[in-house]
Amino acid sequence: MAEGGSVEFDLPENTNTLILGLAGQLRVNDQENLAKGELARFAQEGNTISIAADEASRALILNGTPIEEPVAAHGPFVMNTRDEISEAIQDFQAGKMGHLG
Repeated sequence: MAEGGSVEFDLPENTNTLILGLAGQLRVNDQENLAKGELARFAQEGNTISIAADEASRALILNGTPIEEPVAAHGPFVMNTRDEISEAIQDFQAGKMGHLG
C-alpha cells in the first residue's frame, strides 16, 4: 500500500484471519499499529477489518475456514499424523517433491 492508502475487508464468520506486517507501518481498525514482523490475529466472529498505511507498507493477509482436523508438524512438513510426516520426509529425501532452481 502506498503511504496514506487504505483498504477494508468484510470477513465471514467462522473463518480464521491473520495479518502479517511485511514492511512499513500499518494501522488496523484505526487503533492497532502493525509493524514489520508483527502478526495480528482475529476472532472467528466475522469482522470488517480496515487497514491504513501510515507509510509505504506491505502485508500478508490470510483468511480461511478451519479444517477441524488433527495437525502434526515437523520442520516444514505439516500433515494430519506422525506417520504421514514420516512418509513426507522419506518422499522429500527420495527427491519426489521436485526441485527448486
